[in-house]
Amino acid sequence: SGVRVRWSAGSETWRIRADRGQVGQVVHNLILNAAQASGANGEVTVAAENVMILPGSGGPLAPGRYVKLTVEDRGPGIPEAIRDRIFDPYFTTKESGTGLGLATCYSIMKRHGGHIAIESALGVGTVATAHFPA
Repeated sequence: SGVRVRWSAGSETWRIRADRGQVGQVVHNLILNAAQASGANGEVTVAAENVMILPGSGGPLAPGRYVKLTVEDRGPGIPEAIRDRIFDPYFTTKESGTGLGLATCYSIMKRHGGHIAIESALGVGTVATAHFPA
């Protein structure tokens, strides 16, 4: 496709403990969704960085070291009415979709002790973040 990908990662990004194939599936699904949302000549930004989750910070992650993967597109965004369903199995907005991509990502991240989240604004785009335990 004509989608441009921008990549950034620190030279000292921590290693993660994970099944290589499953993590590859998460990364593949997130980038594929972003590329499809971006259109034929869009742009996707992929970044990785080390983050520390501190005790008492709230949120779904246990305190500790994580590698945060961010995949961002400037597509049309996800309508608010369906945002709560995007991780549901078999839910899709695509004619040829199965609705298993993000559901699979969610399941893989949970099994690995990580977390995945999606933020989106109509007309602005979508940002997916996946935190992998380091």
